[in-house]
Amino acid sequence: FGIENKRRFILPLCIAAGVAVAALGYALLLDRIVAPPPLSFRGSIVYEEQPVLAGQSGTVAAVSASTGQHVRAGQPLLRFDTAGLRETFERQSRKLADLSRILPPEYIFLPDPEHPDAPPQSLPQRLERERAEETRAEKYFHESTFNEARLSVTHNRVVMLVAQGKMGPEQQTRSESSLEAAKKASFAAKQYFEVSSGKRSQTDRQLRELKNEQAALGADRIPVAERLRLFEEQQAKVAALASQIGESELSAPVDGLMTSTLIKSGDIVAVGQPCFLIRPESALPSAKALVSPEQAESIRQNQVCTISLDGSEGQSLAGYVRSLSPARDADWPEAAGMDGYVLECLPVQPPALRERLLSRPPSEALPGVLLTVSMEQAALPADALH
Repeated sequence: FGIENKRRFILPLCIAAGVAVAALGYALLLDRIVAPPPLSFRGSIVYEEQPVLAGQSGTVAAVSASTGQHVRAGQPLLRFDTAGLRETFERQSRKLADLSRILPPEYIFLPDPEHPDAPPQSLPQRLERERAEETRAEKYFHESTFNEARLSVTHNRVVMLVAQGKMGPEQQTRSESSLEAAKKASFAAKQYFEVSSGKRSQTDRQLRELKNEQAALGADRIPVAERLRLFEEQQAKVAALASQIGESELSAPVDGLMTSTLIKSGDIVAVGQPCFLIRPESALPSAKALVSPEQAESIRQNQVCTISLDGSEGQSLAGYVRSLSPARDADWPEAAGMDGYVLECLPVQPPALRERLLSRPPSEALPGVLLTVSMEQAALPADALH
């Protein structure tokens, strides 16, 4: 090539290179101008708290736990006043006893004093069992009496033969032993029969007296189905009262820190009413902050963020946006009556924040510690969250 040709070739290359450099510089400048800076907010640490609900209604007699106290699962937190409840239980129990007196005899089950471990039986059932027992005792008594009479005749014959020298004294001795054993068996059978007959007579008399008493009360005028219905309904009332008396204490459902006591001695509580708030030991803290509607427009769920506790400079935790909800709908006291949105962030590794808080003095580890949340504009993949 000649010099003129080289100039024609190099000149376009220089122009192209200049354009490329200018374009790159413009892109970098544009990125610097357009890319928004991270957003920073002031917020606080928030723990999810578990309410302890009353399992029954009644008057609180004593509260045995206070705010700031560590409690264990099953630990009593309050005791209900059961004095009025016990009076109601006794009154309803008397009514149940009155209703039981008009039940048909076959539905009245009573414990057997002779067999305390046996299931309760009705008087007709007991009478049937005792009649069968009396029949067996009578049969055994008759057999034993007959055997005694037979051995008595045999023994008299042996005595006579021994006197005649036709038998030896040892045979008389054996005969006397057999007769003595038969007499003892006959005596025992007689006692068994008398006891069985007496028990049967007593049950028979109780059954007659029960029927006479029910007739005097006019039970026969009430249909059996109606009597059973009234008795079962009253029985259910008494059982419910007994259950309430047995559950006169409200216990902690989990291990944790008592963060709020909502009742005091003398208060009347209803079933399902929150009485305490507990922060479970397993609860994981989150970071919340109030943001303006304009700021909320650039925040998305799972967006990357950093969480910095006050007093822990240089020790920020990598996190992500868990939720962004209107302040009026958020369950966060600090947002009550405020405009804007509540931003909630969690660390990528949730236990890390809890461990940081546990390493601080207890007074600083309680919910309400100030923090700084700085937002970046990149999004964290959902599969990276824990």
